[in-house]
Amino acid sequence: MFSRKADLAESRKFITVVGTDTRIEGVISGSGSIRVDGQVKGEINISGDLTIGDKGVVEAKALARNVVIAGEFRGSIQATGKLEIPPSGRLYGDVAVSALIIDDGAVFKGRCDIVRADKAGLKLLPGGTEPEAGDRGRQEEPSPRETSGEGR
Repeated sequence: MFSRKADLAESRKFITVVGTDTRIEGVISGSGSIRVDGQVKGEINISGDLTIGDKGVVEAKALARNVVIAGEFRGSIQATGKLEIPPSGRLYGDVAVSALIIDDGAVFKGRCDIVRADKAGLKLLPGGTEPEAGDRGRQEEPSPRETSGEGR
């Protein structure tokens, strides 16, 4: 059997890097992991991890295992694992994830659905990350939220 640790190690074997001077528009799909230090606009559908570096800017619908946003992301994200936003990260959009980590100083404006790990891998739906009606867990109406390290 495979463990999460083994799966993560396997996905990190194949990393695609979008450099700081690179701009990509369209659909990116694959079985490895991606690090974005440049600009991406479109759709990202990978089975590995998505990392957005502190200079990276992404406007997309994204489906990945784990996501780290140290730069800027606008759009929708589905992560079968966790989403992490370090202090330099800015996320504007809706997410469906198994776990969410927002560090002091990070910005998150949008809606977050925390879903069971076995439901987080649902296919992205047009216009957002809403799972189909039969797959919803307990839902509360969240309000948009922004976090910052100021005033604490």
